[in-house]
Amino acid sequence: MLKKILSFDKHVQLFIVICLFVGVLYAFVLANYWATVPSGNSFNTSFPIPQPIFYVFCVFAFLLQGFAFELITKHPRRAEFEQGLMFFWGQFILSVLWLGFFFGLQAITLALIEIFIAFILFIFAINIFRRIETITAALMVPAWLLLGLSTFLNIYAFLIQ
Repeated sequence: MLKKILSFDKHVQLFIVICLFVGVLYAFVLANYWATVPSGNSFNTSFPIPQPIFYVFCVFAFLLQGFAFELITKHPRRAEFEQGLMFFWGQFILSVLWLGFFFGLQAITLALIEIFIAFILFIFAINIFRRIETITAALMVPAWLLLGLSTFLNIYAFLIQ
């Protein structure tokens, strides 16, 4: 497996490292701030996040996006590939920026609008990836679940503010 990863193009290796970094960042921020929402209210849920499992899941979800990116970059169907990458990069960047809007700026409404846009872009990206190669869409499912969890947190914060 390591030999296969080292045979990736340099830009793909860089993106996989970025995915690893983003996964760690996402896990750290969400796990540390899960108990409170930006309005300062307690986020009382019946399902606390087990932090070690959550860290692994976040890193895993973002790494799988990196591998999906690698599979798509090697595919010969360029027209769909370019459209899929546009949606992919849009959702990826918006997913990361959501952390700053929600926890950093504490702009709950702006974060909610932003995460809904990310969610829509993610659905478009998965559909295009599925048409190109089914396995790439499957690799993106954990990140979709993570985005859904973030959306749930944002909706809850919006409703209690």
